[in-house]
Amino acid sequence: MTIAWYGETCLAIEGESGTLLINPSSNLKKPKGPVDILIFTEALPPKADLPVRQAGWERLLGPQTVVIENPGEYDVHGFFILVFDAFAVIQESGRTLAHLARYSSELSAAQIERLGTVQILALKIDKNADEAIRVVNQIEPAVVIPMYSGSSIEEFLKEFGAAKTEPQKKFVLRKNQTPLNEETEVVVLQAP
Repeated sequence: MTIAWYGETCLAIEGESGTLLINPSSNLKKPKGPVDILIFTEALPPKADLPVRQAGWERLLGPQTVVIENPGEYDVHGFFILVFDAFAVIQESGRTLAHLARYSSELSAAQIERLGTVQILALKIDKNADEAIRVVNQIEPAVVIPMYSGSSIEEFLKEFGAAKTEPQKKFVLRKNQTPLNEETEVVVLQAP
């Protein structure tokens, strides 16, 4: 599984079963080639007519591309996907990634239950690093990937005790490798 961040809350995940893209935006650099699954975790603007078309993302749409823009459970292209409350939970090959585009300062018991056991957590880091750290501590993932803007990452890394974390282009888990760290590892990705 390879995870790349394209800015804002846009993640590309390349798994054994295919490629999916979460929350593309018109002002972001576009990944290469078509994707198998396109996920929007937040409501689309009225009459959006699929923002990917308006933003010149048509080349990402292949003949078998599945577009997910409503909450629900989906079993497509070898991925099990659960979308709710601006969250996406993606399971493939025994690995679970949770993508949190928007959340409150603490998750509810119902949200935590729906998320299940999460090995990789990608969450948006806004101005309040404390809120993000509380959510990370509630979920207890092996790996956290912050999606950030500006200096919000610096405060998060400092509060988390990972100030010397070097950004990387991609996070790669080899086949049959599952993150099982005793302490949560912070992986900072840099957008292209």
